[in-house]
Formats: sequence, structure tokens, C-alpha cells
Amino acid sequence: MNRQKSKPSKTALEKAVDWLSVRDYSEKQLGDKLRRCLYSPSEIETALSKLRARHYLDDEGLCLRQCRLYLQERKNSLLAIRVKLQAKGFSKELVEASLAQMDTDSYGEETALSLLRQHFLRPQTREKYFQYLYRKGFSAADSSRAVRLFMTERQEENADTDEFY
Repeated sequence: MNRQKSKPSKTALEKAVDWLSVRDYSEKQLGDKLRRCLYSPSEIETALSKLRARHYLDDEGLCLRQCRLYLQERKNSLLAIRVKLQAKGFSKELVEASLAQMDTDSYGEETALSLLRQHFLRPQTREKYFQYLYRKGFSAADSSRAVRLFMTERQEENADTDEFY
């Protein structure tokens, strides 16, 4: 059966409101979804401007919430968070402004150390630790401090277990 996409029965505005009733979208994400549904560019722009006027679309607030969520998860480097937010359609300036509002002074080192503790249950070489953190997007400075602390912890753990045998 050969199906062709035809113009949907709902207007772009109605479709966008339906999607926004389920979850928040950035303007770019919503525009992309509407384009995939074959709405005209003018209809999409009209819908997006009406949604902005009614405060249904708030990229600044959404970016800030997403940023806060990613920071609370402690699974990503600041670089990875920037990339994820920009992939959602937020501008670089908006992402930087959102991160600037957060307390990220010790985030990189603490998160890198936490990830090392979770990932490496058995001792590895120093290079393996650095490679892992590098792939996750951590800076050299944060990685270096985290690896140093992690290796010190492991040495202390080994010294403590040696006393019992």
C-alpha cells in the first residue's frame, strides 16, 4: 500500500497545542515537528507567534529548567549539557545565560569523581580514567583533579583492606 502524506485536518496551532499539552517543546522542536506534518511555513510561523504571545512557548524558562535538570542528574559534563541543550534548539547565548544562573563552580570535578566511582569498580590505569572522562566531555583540569582524588581514595581503600588480612 503506497501512502502519501496529506495535509492534516487540524490547523498548525491546534496540533502544536495538542503536543504542548503533553510536554514542553522549544520553538525549534515544535517548528520542526510542524514542518514534518507538511504545514506551510507561514502557517507554522503564525502558530508559533500566537503560542509565544499566549506564553505557551517559553524557550528561556524551558532552557533554564532543562539546564537545572541536567545539573541535578550529575551524569554529564558542562560541555555535554551545552551540546544537549543546543540540540534541543536553544541558542548558544540562551544556553550560556542559563548556565550562568546556576552554581557550576565545582560541578565538573564533583560530577567527574562521581562518574569514576560509579563506572570503575575495579582498578584501571590512570589513562583509562582520563579517556573515560575525556569521552564524557570533561575539561582537563576537572579530569585531573577528579582522577587524583579517585586514585587517592582507591589507595586508602586498599590500605584499609590490607590491615584486615
